[in-house]
Amino acid sequence: MPVSPLFLCFAASVLLIVVRYVVKKRRSNDDVHLVPGPPSAEGHWLWGHERDIAHNNVSGLYTRWFREYGPVVRHKGALLHPDILSIADPVTLKYVLNDNYTNFTKSVYLRPLVDRLMGKGIVWAEGDLHKRYRKALAPAFGPAHLREMADPIFDMANSLRHRLASCLQESGGSSTLDVNEYVQSFALDVVCKLQFNHDTQGGTSEDAKAIADAWSDQINEGLKSSSFYGLLVLRMFPSLGILPLSYFKAQSDIKKILSRNSMKYIVSNDSGMKEEGSELTFLALLLKRINAKGATKLSVIEVVENINTLLIGGFETTSGAIKMCLYDLAMNMDVQTKLREELVSFGREEPDFEELLTGSRLPYLDAVVKESIRLHPTGGTTDRVATNDDVLPLSQPIELPSGEQVHQIHIRAGQLIQLPMRAINVWEEGERFWPERWLNKETAPSKLGGWSNMSSFSEGPRMCLGWKLAVLEMKIAIFTLVKDFSFCDTGDTIETRISTTYQTRVVGREHEGAQLPMKVSLLEKSG
Repeated sequence: MPVSPLFLCFAASVLLIVVRYVVKKRRSNDDVHLVPGPPSAEGHWLWGHERDIAHNNVSGLYTRWFREYGPVVRHKGALLHPDILSIADPVTLKYVLNDNYTNFTKSVYLRPLVDRLMGKGIVWAEGDLHKRYRKALAPAFGPAHLREMADPIFDMANSLRHRLASCLQESGGSSTLDVNEYVQSFALDVVCKLQFNHDTQGGTSEDAKAIADAWSDQINEGLKSSSFYGLLVLRMFPSLGILPLSYFKAQSDIKKILSRNSMKYIVSNDSGMKEEGSELTFLALLLKRINAKGATKLSVIEVVENINTLLIGGFETTSGAIKMCLYDLAMNMDVQTKLREELVSFGREEPDFEELLTGSRLPYLDAVVKESIRLHPTGGTTDRVATNDDVLPLSQPIELPSGEQVHQIHIRAGQLIQLPMRAINVWEEGERFWPERWLNKETAPSKLGGWSNMSSFSEGPRMCLGWKLAVLEMKIAIFTLVKDFSFCDTGDTIETRISTTYQTRVVGREHEGAQLPMKVSLLEKSG
């Protein structure tokens, strides 16, 4: 017997009333309702402040709120979700991400999203499973292995340079290009060749194109406004992720393509399980775990889903960081000129691993990369949920409406905490791209944990495992490209959004999807 729409509306109304009662009851038993934040009336009655956050540039509202209300802000959740805490307080961040991290897990929204995209690898895992994965994979990102990667990455960066130069020569030496396409193929080539012993021919092979195209489809579906509403409904009813909606289908499609390629890498490198002393590549380490015993053993499915995770983590986040650095340079030509002078003065030789990682001989390159990563953390925003009641410490007291000051916040199990990484990384003149801040001890940041006192790679036991590789790869790409090419603003207005990761698109051409056009010119070499 079909269900009447009138009955469904009535049932939904009853459900919302019950939820509202439970929410109010719950709020009265913690301190969250006392935390300052934007008035509830400013948020939508159904979508709260979350719709405004999604429809503004990345972390735009968070940055404003932190300046107006302080480093801990309460805002209204969507679909009658309890109020959400957004955190920029360094003491609170350290507590959530490091000191008591076992009590704060990814939300019921975030973990299913990761599973649909990549599977249940190290990013999805929590608790003992995460510790087991991290212990198994950490050697692939150790200093000895990274040192061996520098020269091959330079080779691939030079291949990218030749490809870009050939394209520009066909256009008279200058053209407007979507740089994302080029840096994405480079980053995919690096991760496949160095970690999986697979040549993608500069990111142009059929399997590389399949991964890039499927990822692009998923990103563009996520940029549609309908995906925002779908994800919020999914937060309330996680089981609805199986519905054949275009956004969810695009996510499952990329996972299928990744898994197919991961199995191919396993089969073609099967000898890695038998060879003694094989290189500490990500794949070799995983293959050895298949035949291991006890807690270190991994199943084939676990291996596949961790390969999927590194494929996405290795090419999407790094390529995103490179393109945003080039964009920052295009919007700040004085910085680009100063950087090029340093790179050219370095001579024809290429910097070695230590020089790149420490910035000892290329201090301005180091400052430019740090400043761009500060402004554009590829994750954008992450979240955590308290599994048990807890007390959040504060670096500075919060003043209540009564005038009373509190030095900690009592929260209940289930409290959602958002960590907007870009807003957390904002300091004095934080919206300004100013690499010089890193060259002066008085202006360099010192309050946060993580790499270079930034939250871009997170911190604590869940800090990004491959951050050193990402920084190395980014510096090599910028070193290679900026010496030979000029990157200029096209005059387009660029907006930033989160669709899985940090994305850009052109205002007025949103229907074209994610892109980052720049005018790229081949420079004449003197001498």
